[in-house]
Amino acid sequence: MNRRCLYLFIVFTLSVSCVFPTAGDLIDRMQNSTVLIATKSGNKYGSGSGFIVGGGKYVVTNWHVIYNASVIVVLSGKDKVKATVCRQSRQKDIAILQLERRLNRPSVVFAPPSLVKKAQSVYAMGFPSAAMGDHLDTESTLAEVKISRGIVSAFVKSRAGTGLIQTDAAINPGNSGGPLFNTCGHVVGINDMKSLTRVVTASGKVVRVPQGEGVGWAI
Repeated sequence: MNRRCLYLFIVFTLSVSCVFPTAGDLIDRMQNSTVLIATKSGNKYGSGSGFIVGGGKYVVTNWHVIYNASVIVVLSGKDKVKATVCRQSRQKDIAILQLERRLNRPSVVFAPPSLVKKAQSVYAMGFPSAAMGDHLDTESTLAEVKISRGIVSAFVKSRAGTGLIQTDAAINPGNSGGPLFNTCGHVVGINDMKSLTRVVTASGKVVRVPQGEGVGWAI
């Protein structure tokens, strides 16, 4: 290889390394764009997930996560930001929150619908409440983003006509409103719900349990 070819090879290699981040960098960026949503409605407390848009000024989540509640975006055990609803759609189950202050975190990038295909690998990120067990240290794990991986199983529609991506990535209560990423780190959907049914336990308590395995939907 002559000097000119060697020079071009080095320049090309460095350029590629700048354009294509490592898998670890992608995961870090996806996690940094994902936030925990905490809500209060009367004496009831709830939680969900969301993701950053608009240069750190806004967060997208599900409408059913924030409906009729005061909202706080939790970045860590000690860092919380108040948020107000500036746009919402009950039909599409989407809400946009305006933050009290700009976050120094990356906004997500959306994938064009034409690039979302069946059997494509995806990551669901968020804060399933089942992963916040009593045996864990709340302070250190509260805002730790949980990741599950799956594929795009199908494209369907809700009864209201909203387009949905069916996925077998594990999502649970608390994941609602969180991002569904492709392997390039781009958002392809908003995690919305999984196949659940209500049952009555022996003690008389009503709980939700999976109705099927590997069946969830993202908007």
